[in-house]
Amino acid sequence: MEARPGGCEELTVAIASLEALDEREAAAVASLCRRANLCFYRTAQTAGAAEVSRLGRRLGLGRAVANPLADEENISHIKEMPNARYIPYSNAALKWHTDGYYNDPQHSIGSFIMHCAQPAAAGGENCYFDPELAYILLRDDNPGHIEALTHPQAMTIPANDDEGGVRPVCCGPVFAADAGGNLLMRYTDRKRHVRWHKNCLAAVECLRELLDGNEEYRIVKRLEKGEGVICNNVLHNREPFAAGGGPARLLYRARYHRRLPQTDWHQLCGVTAC
Repeated sequence: MEARPGGCEELTVAIASLEALDEREAAAVASLCRRANLCFYRTAQTAGAAEVSRLGRRLGLGRAVANPLADEENISHIKEMPNARYIPYSNAALKWHTDGYYNDPQHSIGSFIMHCAQPAAAGGENCYFDPELAYILLRDDNPGHIEALTHPQAMTIPANDDEGGVRPVCCGPVFAADAGGNLLMRYTDRKRHVRWHKNCLAAVECLRELLDGNEEYRIVKRLEKGEGVICNNVLHNREPFAAGGGPARLLYRARYHRRLPQTDWHQLCGVTAC
């Protein structure tokens, strides 16, 4: 079994060209994501949404998943917008969540890429936490937490009336398995527009304490210009940020239904899938 990598530098891959990722770079990304479900990258290339889209295809993720504010290639331009309806498009803090937590299980988000074209003048750091570690720590604390959070009605996200009912109500587990036996997690720490099953309340509180209090497994990283993160939809949050009169913060985000190839659990463990 491959050893789990340590801090941010050990988790970082140098990439010469996002759209022309070579075999060595691709293997390094896969190795880190297989061991930690996440890797960072650094490039001297001036990259935009098109390069991020090509990087996803080169990694074997295919076309990014559409969302209402994405461009024609389904790449979201994450920046502060006047009177933003959604918190990611403001300068406010984002609580712990996985991407697409409001999606139904048949349309879950397996991975995403986030590329920093321009950091904020101050703030905007992210924290990341591997869902597999969260699962293990919760299970070790109390196996009943896992039973509660795998309940098919554990977490309900109401219909989004702001979009005229385009996004329907979504009810499902926090922890589930995909077709390959890999762990899927859908979670948000938001207090509004989420309903928890009554049997989940103790488990959710334990999870909140774990994410906020466990520094050993939490990874803190402020993405600088030319840096990005590639991951199997790990838990993450964001600190508030300020422009400071300089260039506006801009990140490009691509989401995918599938997880990164060559990162399935049986490849981590060195066994053959049935």
